[in-house]
Amino acid sequence: MRRTFLLEPNLRNFGGHPFEFSIALLDAAQALRINAILVCHQEANEEWLGCKRNIIRLISAGSFENIDNRGETFCADLRRLRELVHLSHEDVVIVLTAHLNEIAGIRRFMSEATDHRPPRFFLVVHQLYPPEPDFKAASSEKRRGFWLKRLEGELAKLGKDVTLCSTPSRALRSKLQSYFAGEVIEIPLPFPDASREHTFFARDERPDEREANAVFLGDGRFEKGLSILLDAVPLDIRGVAFTIQSSPLRGYSKRHAQKIRRLLALLAEERRIALLGSNLSRDQFQAALLRADFVILPYHPLSYDARVSGILVQSLLVGKPAIVSADTWLAEEVMKYDAGVKFAYFVRSHERCVQALRDAVVQMVHNHSRYKAGAQRAAQIYSKVHNATAFLDAVFRS
Repeated sequence: MRRTFLLEPNLRNFGGHPFEFSIALLDAAQALRINAILVCHQEANEEWLGCKRNIIRLISAGSFENIDNRGETFCADLRRLRELVHLSHEDVVIVLTAHLNEIAGIRRFMSEATDHRPPRFFLVVHQLYPPEPDFKAASSEKRRGFWLKRLEGELAKLGKDVTLCSTPSRALRSKLQSYFAGEVIEIPLPFPDASREHTFFARDERPDEREANAVFLGDGRFEKGLSILLDAVPLDIRGVAFTIQSSPLRGYSKRHAQKIRRLLALLAEERRIALLGSNLSRDQFQAALLRADFVILPYHPLSYDARVSGILVQSLLVGKPAIVSADTWLAEEVMKYDAGVKFAYFVRSHERCVQALRDAVVQMVHNHSRYKAGAQRAAQIYSKVHNATAFLDAVFRS
């Protein structure tokens, strides 16, 4: 009987998309009578994994850890998995988060398979560039070119019997296809099929009858734009309250991070500001999203020009319009459905970004019913596309 192994190197902690997607895929596989086994990080917590069967804690490093070891660690993990479960050519291995280490590791692993046929591999690539401690340095043309050359080199050496899976970003899929001689397929995001059960009519009041609730959710990476939002909040935006998730800051200079922490401490005293903690459960995250009138996603275009936002997909799944940065995948989706506002992201001017975001908030509030209707149209489509069952269908159709 064919087995399907779902490998998620970044599944170490409870919460976040690695956890949500992995568990959703296990549930969908069970409903489809697919024999699926989840393989996660060896440090994953047994307490919250214990409720699920068919889970192996084995992977020794996250996708972006030890990125200079050229796949040695991941190849060693695959050898351990082969010995543990006796991998065969009938098996399917889907690496749910793949970048340089996973690509190189699979190439090494397959080159060793001289006396047997390896399983069929699917690699899901979410982004072109790995995260780095200093986002500004990492976003330089020279540094981006360095990573693209590394990625091109690894993909060029990868055999055609591996299938690359791109998220629904046309720019990402095009770039991957230009580097890889084999097949590149597009796959949806595997949100729980139950996402469609959440009604997007949870808040029926018009925002002009009360303060509109603008919500920012996600981690504290520089490219997520928290700094821009926090500087826009004190501006005179009438009739708007803000719910902001405050997470550990990454990608900022030490000085910039200190400034943000001071500003968060000041905003915490404001009546119209609600700060959320970083470790939200799936239910807490979903509840915050359902309470939103709209979401704010001021993402950096040099990071999200060819990168999908899971939070935007979640927002549109429940009919929430969004404010997003121009020149990003997010802007393409929002404009497609008239489901929100895009604002000009001035890469070289923080102050102009802040003002542009402020203007976008005003535009959203004044035209909220129009954008809400667009988001609800998107929800009808997204609920059929972005779910774990559709993900598995896309893989097994290829």
